[in-house]
Amino acid sequence: MPTSIGVFTSREQAQDAVHLLIADKVPEDDISLLTPGSPEHRMGGKKVGAYVGGAIGTSTGLTLGMAAATLAVPGIGPVLALGLGAAALLGFGGVKAGKSVGAGIDSLNEEERDPDLPDAAFFRGALVQGRSVIVVQTEDASVHASASAILNRLAIHAVGEEAGATANVAFHMVSDVLVVALFGRVVIGEVADHFRDIVYNAIDGGSRKIVINMAEVTFIDSSGLGALVNAMIRMRNAGGKLKLTQPSSKVAELLELTRLDKVMDIAPDEEMALAAFA
Repeated sequence: MPTSIGVFTSREQAQDAVHLLIADKVPEDDISLLTPGSPEHRMGGKKVGAYVGGAIGTSTGLTLGMAAATLAVPGIGPVLALGLGAAALLGFGGVKAGKSVGAGIDSLNEEERDPDLPDAAFFRGALVQGRSVIVVQTEDASVHASASAILNRLAIHAVGEEAGATANVAFHMVSDVLVVALFGRVVIGEVADHFRDIVYNAIDGGSRKIVINMAEVTFIDSSGLGALVNAMIRMRNAGGKLKLTQPSSKVAELLELTRLDKVMDIAPDEEMALAAFA
């Protein structure tokens, strides 16, 4: 599913982004927000639910239909989660979120997590650093475009060249390894979609070894970041390995800021990545 991911340095910035998403008629069910809590949010029940609904829900323009929860995440502490899919992003299953913003919701422990849910290392890594994360998943192309434009404007993203090398995706096989090379601006539309289709089809077709060469990437937006994270999750769920190689300086900066460098397997160059698979 097309995904846009925005990583924010503060909760206030994330709240502003959610407000704009709602104002731009992005459906609430498509939006998930994760943001670090504070010590007072360790309490459960109505008090935390009221905080989530009042301090976050109201300020972002959310209606009473938005689900809210507070999660006790080992190694992170309290995390405020807004949206039907927010808890699942951290690997929690069976979460019975409130029917309305501000409803009483108890804290959940990791023992309740669903082991079959996608790897949540990326989202947890961002929260450890005090970042807030917004994820928008939708099948509607116009909604995806609107959400990506808003997140690109407000979130951390790779600030690279707005023009330059022609955007393109190329791929070839080296033995049983699929090598995908990205060029230029990996943004919403043809490039991100083409990349997603190539990688997803390869994984669904049985490929378990993929190298993504990002040496020539000059810019990556929230849609491109979403495609990259989804590819990582899809491959891990399939039991295979996906490696990044030679991220350009701007892409490397983005990976560091969003903590993706801690959860993705990054090799210095394509030859070393292929050698590791061999």
